[in-house]
Amino acid sequence: MRVRHFDWPQPSYPFVARLLLDKSGLNMKLAQLRTKDGTELKKELNELLKAQFGLRMQVATQQLANTSQLKKVRRDIARVRTVITQKATDK
Repeated sequence: MRVRHFDWPQPSYPFVARLLLDKSGLNMKLAQLRTKDGTELKKELNELLKAQFGLRMQVATQQLANTSQLKKVRRDIARVRTVITQKATDK
């Protein structure tokens, strides 16, 4: 049995808990992405995909020392794609 160290209700989705507990600037990134229009978001997505490709090549050639960068870029890509989808469904 797991003991909870706080008394407020558990959120229904795990990512909500991370948003509530994480103060690393994730909300600021989302706020910045939501202010951009569709063309800027697509440009940002292309830049992130190119960065991901470069990081994958560095991993393959064993030149990348900090492999956590790959995870950060992958999550940024997911954030941008999520905002693009949200904007498309809002219209």
